[in-house]
Amino acid sequence: MHLLLNDYNKVIYKTVDYSKEMKTWNGDNMTVTDGAIYIGAPHTFASRFMFFNTVNAISSAMSVKYYTGDSTWESVLNLADETRIGAVTGAQHGFISWDLPEDWEKCQIEGLPQISGVTGDGYGYYYIKIEFSITINAVVEWLGMLWTNENYMATRWPEVVSGRFLPTGKTNWYELIEMTTSDVGRELEYDNIIAYELQAKDVGQIADLTALKCLINILTPLISNVQYREMREEFQQLYNTAKKARIRKIDANMDEKIENKEIVTPNSFRMVRR
Repeated sequence: MHLLLNDYNKVIYKTVDYSKEMKTWNGDNMTVTDGAIYIGAPHTFASRFMFFNTVNAISSAMSVKYYTGDSTWESVLNLADETRIGAVTGAQHGFISWDLPEDWEKCQIEGLPQISGVTGDGYGYYYIKIEFSITINAVVEWLGMLWTNENYMATRWPEVVSGRFLPTGKTNWYELIEMTTSDVGRELEYDNIIAYELQAKDVGQIADLTALKCLINILTPLISNVQYREMREEFQQLYNTAKKARIRKIDANMDEKIENKEIVTPNSFRMVRR
């Protein structure tokens, strides 16, 4: 489950590699003003989540491009910037998503360590390039792959996703959500349900599954309380039922058949955007 292991993700800003900082929750941040953010992975991907230590308050717009070869970057289609409030991008935590391109090429970012002895297109990572229409002022704390978010969970299950259950020293559930995303991905892979994040056609279905697993994890330390133990058992039953339900998938290897576990190549994904 390569794409769910955020260790594989690359985050580069102004030719500085922030990959290590962007996969920890211990206060290692990336201050963003002007210039480009490059996000890369060994396989193609169609969304990333940005969590801010300090949000931006300057009116601005975000653009996202992908590499097509020959030093050319093209704009993605149907960009959805959920970090935007009104005319301000980077104003809140949120997903950035887009339609998956069919002509995406691997590349290496100039000024950073290259693959020894290798030049030209087709090597390195699949990168997107994020730019802003004007200089902004934001501090990014975490940037990577999630399958659900705190707002979605709080809207559906406010009785659980509340401050009274947060561990000491924590102000949000995002670190747990990241861990749970990887857990659910590994379970689905182990059960031969999906092999890659992009095989899941119904993003809402996966978001529900991940959210239920988060609720179970939130309540697990509290099972000495009968009420919370019963709530956890209820969520566990819902999770087990949802996982057994047929996960709607896409024809990831484009052979016009939906196999139980599709064998894919890096360029073979299609994605139905939520």
